[in-house]
Amino acid sequence: MMFYTHLAFSFFVAYLTSKFFGIGQLYFIVLVCLFGILPDIDTYKSKAGKKVPFISFLFKFFFGHRGVFHSLFTPMLLYLFFLFIGHEIIGLAILLGYFSHIILDALTPSGVRLLWPFRFRIKGFIKTNSFLEKILFLFLCIINIYIMVFY
Repeated sequence: MMFYTHLAFSFFVAYLTSKFFGIGQLYFIVLVCLFGILPDIDTYKSKAGKKVPFISFLFKFFFGHRGVFHSLFTPMLLYLFFLFIGHEIIGLAILLGYFSHIILDALTPSGVRLLWPFRFRIKGFIKTNSFLEKILFLFLCIINIYIMVFY
């Protein structure tokens, strides 16, 4: 999926979660959105990867795109770390943002390997930057505007 679709979906998840749990801090929504795009740091062609090209190149070289950064292990380890040091809200934001990214990438034909390094892959049918993805993005934008105004 494209950067903007990940951002729209992570905002949707963050806003609803903050309302449901009564978190209410802007930094929570910002963190969810940040971690909603961060997994693509493993490719230097992404917006996140372009910000730190050398690190991105190293991640892609050693782990490949949609490897460890698109598995369940990275968000779970980060969540447990922040839970351990007493920052549950930050851990929850990381977990939600990461999972929002993984869910959307699982909808693409390339899919994700949730249990990396095992080869099992969950795949979908929405091609990246396709008309269907653009419809999904538009739908997410409409829903986001609706929930911000009426929820």
